[in-house]
Amino acid sequence: MGATRKFYICLYLFFVSLYLLTTPGHLYTVDSEVSFETTQSLVENGTLEVSSSKITVTDAQGKSTGRYGLLQMILCIPLYLLGDGLEVLIPEPTYLYENWRVTCVATFNQFIAAIGLVFFYSILRTLGSCHGACFAATISLGFATPWWTYSRDLFRQPIAGVLFLWAIWGILKYGKTQRKGLLIQTGVVTGLSVWNRLTAVVAWPGLFVLLISRIWGENRRTILRVTVSILFLAVLGISLQIATNYWRFGHWWGWAYENRKFSLDFVPRNVPDLLLSPARGLLLFCPALVLVFHGIVATWTVDRG
Repeated sequence: MGATRKFYICLYLFFVSLYLLTTPGHLYTVDSEVSFETTQSLVENGTLEVSSSKITVTDAQGKSTGRYGLLQMILCIPLYLLGDGLEVLIPEPTYLYENWRVTCVATFNQFIAAIGLVFFYSILRTLGSCHGACFAATISLGFATPWWTYSRDLFRQPIAGVLFLWAIWGILKYGKTQRKGLLIQTGVVTGLSVWNRLTAVVAWPGLFVLLISRIWGENRRTILRVTVSILFLAVLGISLQIATNYWRFGHWWGWAYENRKFSLDFVPRNVPDLLLSPARGLLLFCPALVLVFHGIVATWTVDRG
């Protein structure tokens, strides 16, 4: 166990060092600047008000604010405070592209992305794959996919990915050990995924199917207890996001990229396009997704066998 823990630590340190060494030290996009300003406003003023830009909206109090979930902005506070301290120790260094506060906050996703790779490796090992194959797959994810690209700016996608990997890891481990703490972790991180992005609920059915497949052999009382527990914890996350949206925007859904409320009008037009379009269809540009259907059936069959 000690050797395994040491390997996980080394894997994390390798990727976090790689990502930090290649960090740009500044923010690329307007989205990231709004996220940074939200963290800054929370620390300096105790509010969510940011300077007006093309992707800000007017909140329920009539002030300019960002459109995005608050989880990432809150988690960036320690890095902002670190930058504050460095500003005192080494004020206005000429070798930085931005000031210390921006530089430190801009590293947030480098730390987060490296955590996700540790979870990814552990998930593959839990599924029974050998060390070599798991390590090769993890290296491929960390080097040769947008995982590295998204770690370079203050996007919310990396933390969304890590929360889901954490939830999957918790479910798989719970299926093997029956430790209740893992079930609580899974419920909490699933709820937090919604606080990060409310649209993350579309992935919940998959997590639920995975959970049921792991406890299918138990008695009905156990299945019911586990299901109710995980749904209760997850619904808390939804409730937190809805309450936050009401407080910030005056309605439950919150803003996306346009000033519009929740609607299902996009489904008949966009879903077929997302799957089959020759320009961006997932089945054409990511044909490996077809294997997901095989994986669901195979996992269910093996577990029941």
